[in-house]
Amino acid sequence: MDDSNLKPGRRIRRLTTSALVTSIVGVFTVADACGQTTALYDASFGLNFMDPVAVWGWTPHNVVSGQGSAAPLAPDPGTGLNAWSIDDHFSSIANPFYSQCLDAPLPTGACGVGPVRDAAVQYGWRYSTKARFAVDYGTAASMGLSVWIDNRGYFVMFDLDASNNLRATTLEPGAATMTLTSGGVGTNAYHDVALVYRPASRLVALEFDGVVRGFTAGSSNIHDNAMLWGNISSSGRGRMNFHSVEFQVLLPGDYNRNGLVDAADYTIWRNSLGTNLAAADGDGNGVVGAADYALWRDHFGNRSVLVFGSGGVTFTPEPSGTRLSLIGMAGLFAVVRWRAGSPPSANWPAAPRIGAWQSLTPWRSWESA
Repeated sequence: MDDSNLKPGRRIRRLTTSALVTSIVGVFTVADACGQTTALYDASFGLNFMDPVAVWGWTPHNVVSGQGSAAPLAPDPGTGLNAWSIDDHFSSIANPFYSQCLDAPLPTGACGVGPVRDAAVQYGWRYSTKARFAVDYGTAASMGLSVWIDNRGYFVMFDLDASNNLRATTLEPGAATMTLTSGGVGTNAYHDVALVYRPASRLVALEFDGVVRGFTAGSSNIHDNAMLWGNISSSGRGRMNFHSVEFQVLLPGDYNRNGLVDAADYTIWRNSLGTNLAAADGDGNGVVGAADYALWRDHFGNRSVLVFGSGGVTFTPEPSGTRLSLIGMAGLFAVVRWRAGSPPSANWPAAPRIGAWQSLTPWRSWESA
């Protein structure tokens, strides 16, 4: 695929829309419940806040009128959910998708290697979406998610089988395909899908509606550290509606992913013991067991904190008392949405401009990397 015409775009570090931000001597400490989130798209807030580029800071690729198309659905008919719909119905054009670097780009424009990558490798990461596969144009699986870290790509791509059931394809390397739904209703509903890396297993689990459905070792190739969503393979076509997309650095033992390792996480582990429910599978081996309890016990009382400073973004599991003392020093809190320039509405307080990173690197699908 010729990627010489791909557009550069702004790269902005994002957190959840409910982030509580405080300024402490030029350093911004994130104090929301999901402080480990480092990239986000969320269509929940209505039509004025649904643009992945202008509002949420993702970089578009090949999203051109008459080629790969993208549009808001407020709501997606018959579902009640807002979504950003990506449609690729041409076989002769480059695939449309959105991307972000894990860390700030280098002066050359390539994605840098920095604290987000370091924390993700050390603690684990989760790249997830709530989405509905809407149309299969009769080609290979292509619509979905991918993450590149350390020249290794992890993918989940969707299509339908002959009975209209939803299927997922991952790269092992090589293709592994599994059927996810039954009854011929593969396009009817939104599903929670995640690629989850746990350092203990060094594999990436595919989670579908809260259950581990398989593992992938990924595919090796030279590529920037980045995350992509949309049509991530030029070999297929389809339409997929994305309600949300999120990249998180994991906090070990935090089984409800609220940024705190506490008794609630033990309850999730206890109720999941012996199953393949993904939430409490802390070591990533596909079964909830004693090792997952040990992980919770060893990290009990920890919280996740992201700090923005001259070095970029850092992830630090800290005792809750330390975090609360930092918050107490501030005296200033604001509910913000991260973006460059003015807030998306006059009703939203302006956010501090943590970063407005310009990415100059042309992005590529896994086949052209």
